[in-house]
Amino acid sequence: MAHPQQTNQQVVSVHKHNDIPMSLSVPDFEQGGRRGLHPLPWMTDITLGESHWAYIEAETYKVPSLVIRNMIDVWSKNGTVLLNLNPR
Repeated sequence: MAHPQQTNQQVVSVHKHNDIPMSLSVPDFEQGGRRGLHPLPWMTDITLGESHWAYIEAETYKVPSLVIRNMIDVWSKNGTVLLNLNPR
């Protein structure tokens, strides 16, 4: 994996419960988001599983249209998505 400086990218820290100062991190809304456009970056976590974050035998998964709609909603409000793929 290339170092962030080699790809001209910045590194960012995220926080969920104000455990890192806002000036040093981006808020993370797990399985949530914001109601409207926000001037500062933020992040949300979306899992493909209907009810679990880890691999579960016979897990049901969200339909692609819902996942895509959720991702577009987040991106349109200046957010980014961490997509969980329910690894085995």
